[in-house]
Amino acid sequence: ARLEDIMVYVDARFPLASMPDDAKALVHLGQSVVMVSFPIEVWKQPRVLDSGAAYINLIKEPVV
Repeated sequence: ARLEDIMVYVDARFPLASMPDDAKALVHLGQSVVMVSFPIEVWKQPRVLDSGAAYINLIKEPVV
């Protein structure tokens, strides 16, 4: 519901080439919400249809 507010806020205040880090983080958050919500909104499930093994089940945190 707030994605449009994010777009209006960022577009009105910051040029794309010189956007501050906090505004970039806000834009990335909005992009993440769109990417994650798409399969749920379209196919009513958290997985993209016919994607095969295009996902990973994380059973343990990666070692860095």
